[in-house]
Amino acid sequence: MQTTDGTQYIPAILAGISTTGEADALVRLFSPVVGAVQTRARGLSKPASKLAARLIPAAELRIRLAGHGTVPVLTGVETDQDHPQWRSSLDLLALYWFMAECAYVGSGESEINSDVYRLVANLLRHEAGASRLAAAAVFALKLLRLHGLLPDLDHCALDGHRLGADEPAHLLPNGEGVIGREAYNRHYARTGGGLVRVNADHLERWRRLLSGPLLAYGEQAVDPTDAALLIHHCARAVGDIAAGAIRSAEFLRRQWALPEIGEILNSQP
Repeated sequence: MQTTDGTQYIPAILAGISTTGEADALVRLFSPVVGAVQTRARGLSKPASKLAARLIPAAELRIRLAGHGTVPVLTGVETDQDHPQWRSSLDLLALYWFMAECAYVGSGESEINSDVYRLVANLLRHEAGASRLAAAAVFALKLLRLHGLLPDLDHCALDGHRLGADEPAHLLPNGEGVIGREAYNRHYARTGGGLVRVNADHLERWRRLLSGPLLAYGEQAVDPTDAALLIHHCARAVGDIAAGAIRSAEFLRRQWALPEIGEILNSQP
């Protein structure tokens, strides 16, 4: 991995910190310049560490790296834009950690990294507040689209027909597509197949979130089922990229008291 030469600060967000048992720590960061990067922060656990006070979540940082090995050294951190309102609420902080982990785990080509960073930064700059469910939904939808993992929400994945305006659909088990009423009745109605029903109003809301301006998400009346489904499928799809789990997704679900997928299945008619 190419790192900076220690003379230039680059934008980044904090994705996590792991202590190493000594004074040093491993710091995970996501940057539009270098993507996901794990760095070593020397003396981070010491009371006099200047880096520790500057490595804050939910802020747009500027970092400086030194070294060209697999684990460069973090030599400097500055705050570019702080967003303290995201740290004033555990609900919003839980959403931040989910976004940061998805960005870090799903790191890829430089163009995608830039787009993902811009998505996270724009959401951080906007007061989510009471619209946190919609913020989570629009993040999941747009992140999936950036990675080419968003299923076609307008057509049945099995027979290709365009879904009617009032037609409910079902998500295929791995979230790779939706199927219409006829395809569901023909292939899955007897067993259910573990498919989650998505009502027509949910589908229409997801389409509006995708097509409208990013920061207009607060205008959509997203409900807990919307958020639970999209967070679940986003975490699953992005986790598959690195063959690992997005651990912050479960923390977010519990913090927001969102239903589990099994609960949604059991509540379906």
